[in-house]
Amino acid sequence: VILMDASNKNHIRLIDFNIRSDTPNTLFWETFDSGKTWTKKSNSVVGGWSQSDEDWGMGYSFQGMQQTIGYNLDNPNFILWANTQFVYASSTPGQMWYDVVSDAYGSERFSSRKIDNVVPAIVDVNNADSFNLIYAGYFDLGIWRSRDGGSTWKSLNPGTKWSHNWGGKGGNTLSVVSDPKRANVVWAQVAGDLTDPLHLVRSYDYGETWTELTNGLPSNKRHIESIELALDSTIGNRWLYVVANGDVYLSENDGNSWKNVLTCGDCVGVRYTKNTGVFAFGPSNVWRSWQGGKSGTWNTVQIDNTGWTQGQHWLDNQWTYVGPVDIAANNSPGNNNGFVWIAVKGKGVYLSLTYGSSFQKMVYNHPDVRSVHVDSTKGQVLVGISSALMAGGYDSASMGLVTSEQGLSSNGWETSNNGLAWPFVTFVITTPEKGTQWIISPGQGIMKRRSVICRDKNIRYGKRKRNCRFIKRKKLCDRQWRRKSVGKYWCPKSCGRCQNKLKRESMVRRNRTVDL
Repeated sequence: VILMDASNKNHIRLIDFNIRSDTPNTLFWETFDSGKTWTKKSNSVVGGWSQSDEDWGMGYSFQGMQQTIGYNLDNPNFILWANTQFVYASSTPGQMWYDVVSDAYGSERFSSRKIDNVVPAIVDVNNADSFNLIYAGYFDLGIWRSRDGGSTWKSLNPGTKWSHNWGGKGGNTLSVVSDPKRANVVWAQVAGDLTDPLHLVRSYDYGETWTELTNGLPSNKRHIESIELALDSTIGNRWLYVVANGDVYLSENDGNSWKNVLTCGDCVGVRYTKNTGVFAFGPSNVWRSWQGGKSGTWNTVQIDNTGWTQGQHWLDNQWTYVGPVDIAANNSPGNNNGFVWIAVKGKGVYLSLTYGSSFQKMVYNHPDVRSVHVDSTKGQVLVGISSALMAGGYDSASMGLVTSEQGLSSNGWETSNNGLAWPFVTFVITTPEKGTQWIISPGQGIMKRRSVICRDKNIRYGKRKRNCRFIKRKKLCDRQWRRKSVGKYWCPKSCGRCQNKLKRESMVRRNRTVDL
């Protein structure tokens, strides 16, 4: 990168990312005589929240060097630089750069300025702390915590022992779950690179310190994922489930010891449901246990697994994997209690009307489904769809977030992407607190919004049909809604829902490039 000085044509600065030693002090050269003589100086990057050095933060990228250099017209020594990773500024000029994509609150907490380059994997919202305690796991950035509902974030990444060559400055955390009755207790999977040994850890102090859990688990853990908590288990001796190397393990004592309860070989997930049992799933099959997931209590579930890629993994084989990726059950009061939905990557979303014993009806057809969730207070079904996972993969057919009031058929699904830069949603959950929806969108990060009911304003009545009036609402929720009513009551099957604009709650971004 060549930086010119608008006030002195003989002054040239050079940052060279192709020639560097083991230290960052070989990256900056400066000349005041148009290049006849050069002086080598030290160069530094203050990475802020990212803690990244000039190697990942400003140097190499998967797409080559991309940069846009801008100068302050009132002060030519102030430079802004947007590259494929982040946005930096320098006032030295060019010798020291600092992060301008986040705001610092003290030395440990940061918030976003809404310039994001991040791929989260999981979000956990803890209701023991008025829904203000949030844990998030990321590709490359590891594990983070918010104590103020997602406004500011702190890194909880352990040191070199478990983050390996990341040295605590990032890593990969794809699964995390906290105890909704004990706000201080949290379990997580941590790692450096995903090819490094993976670790299952627990904290009793909000993630400030960690203890590794190994008793009964495989010694060489290629995959540790889908940590699941049985919400009605005894506090202090919680039942937990985890998938390790494709098999399901159960702990009945807060994670202190584990037993292999299902050898499926290529399982990628396990889900505990309140009324429909425990489910395990992978590209070979789907299993269910009515007895807490204990060994010998699992039975295969009836589902058409034609075309599923047996033996593959959703991450290792992200472009070719065909198989289940998520399961959700309706535990809300009402007629649909006990209905179960399964999201199958490469196929779509299937519905079971028989407590998950068989899935025979596809209610949403799309090859890039990633997540399915049922709002526990309303029974609304939400599906996350994304053609992108970690990097690249944009497809105009990607749908983002789609919702259905009941999710019982292929009709009535609506997109709900207001506020999304791209139609990417890989994860979705809701919390009872004011109907908050939380999603993950690769690139933008963690988003949230509150769902509100449309008010009866600016309506005009159309013709009656089957004892219902069609009603048009003008420009509510940025679109026209057509509904039915009988007198002053809405017909349930035709009711829609206004959606607030999605708001970014994630300050963290990747230490490696997301190609969108």
